[in-house]
Amino acid sequence: MKYVLYRFLSFLPLAIILCWYYYKKRNPLPIMVGHAVIDMATVMQIFATSLIPGLYEKMCAM
Repeated sequence: MKYVLYRFLSFLPLAIILCWYYYKKRNPLPIMVGHAVIDMATVMQIFATSLIPGLYEKMCAM
């Protein structure tokens, strides 16, 4: 549960910034780019945890 909370809080600032920008400019392109950044961060994390065996346990212990 700590890890899920960590993931939520780590991306919350970006989500707030993107929502604020969309509210002001009504341009969906930054939202799409922001979503791609979040997706790439998730892919990199999955890749790192599959390469380094003990990394997942360390992240869960946070």
